[in-house]
Amino acid sequence: MKLIRNQCSLSRPLHYSLVSTQTRSHLLSINYRFCGTPHQNPKLICTSLTSNIQRKIRGNIEIDKWDVITNFTVHALQAEESGITRGEEETVCRVKLQTLDGCRLGIGIYPDFEYNAEGGGGDGVGENLSDGRVEIRFDVGSLYIPPLTYQTTKFLGLPLPPILSISILPQAFQGFMDQDTGKVELNFRANFCFQMLSLYKPPPLQVETVLTTEEVTGKMRNGKGQRLNSEGCCKLVGLATVVPINDSFLNTFLNLPTECLADLSAKILLTSTL
Repeated sequence: MKLIRNQCSLSRPLHYSLVSTQTRSHLLSINYRFCGTPHQNPKLICTSLTSNIQRKIRGNIEIDKWDVITNFTVHALQAEESGITRGEEETVCRVKLQTLDGCRLGIGIYPDFEYNAEGGGGDGVGENLSDGRVEIRFDVGSLYIPPLTYQTTKFLGLPLPPILSISILPQAFQGFMDQDTGKVELNFRANFCFQMLSLYKPPPLQVETVLTTEEVTGKMRNGKGQRLNSEGCCKLVGLATVVPINDSFLNTFLNLPTECLADLSAKILLTSTL
């Protein structure tokens, strides 16, 4: 028996294991994509077996009698592992975040830190909603935001002292983006961990804000974001109130509670469907 892959216009991949009823020990498999609209229910493929396959593969397969076992490809398996059904799979895509140079971080009355976040980012999943927006959920396990160090950060035009570093540990990052308008709003929660070598390491500052491409205004600070351009680049800004922690020195030094402004340059890309 001879098996030839169809080269017609592809819509969505499905994987078939075809087993001959006459020679069950002989197992062949092919990757095959439907021309036109994908089947929503893979069980439908098992009906009218020979004629169905011959019709869709346009005579490119020599076949007698076959049993067809349909299995999802990697794309569908990933959706299945995420708890996404076959129907929902049509609306799900991958999201890629890249953090860029030109960021700022300001707290209280102090001047802003100038911050290069290039090299950071992470992966997520997006779901197309009926109102045209995309709901985005980033995997915080894969999300990396470079720390503020003497290599990445300047304060008053000078590099941050080498003994000081501020690590950013994301706890949650999800929200919505509108591909038509370029508007983005992402709920962001993270721990900011100050450290001076091994000499001083206070409890983390807990920061929760909405990073947006729009304008934000607070009592002490304000910022203006930039919507997504054609390349997926944007500026996200967010205001948060930093509450006191169990460390009297840092509370006094930063005058907590106080406002914090984050200004993050980033690129957000919808890379492919799952």
